[in-house]
Amino acid sequence: SHIPSTVPLEICYILDGILFLYGIILSALYCRIKVGAFLWLLSFKIHPLVLQAKNAALSGLAPHEQSTYETIGQKK
Repeated sequence: SHIPSTVPLEICYILDGILFLYGIILSALYCRIKVGAFLWLLSFKIHPLVLQAKNAALSGLAPHEQSTYETIGQKK
């Protein structure tokens, strides 16, 4: 006894192909983003001008004095 299908098999094959291509495209875009981010971070670690600019930007930062954080109006 054969039960007739309401959807032709060709449509299923076409939809499977579309989903397969969609998965490949999304995977390629994801890998491209990850590799680009890795290379971008790598450029910050290697390039001497970037390191020099980073050190210059951070050179003005210093820890606050302790007096800044003392309690105001404390009575003993």
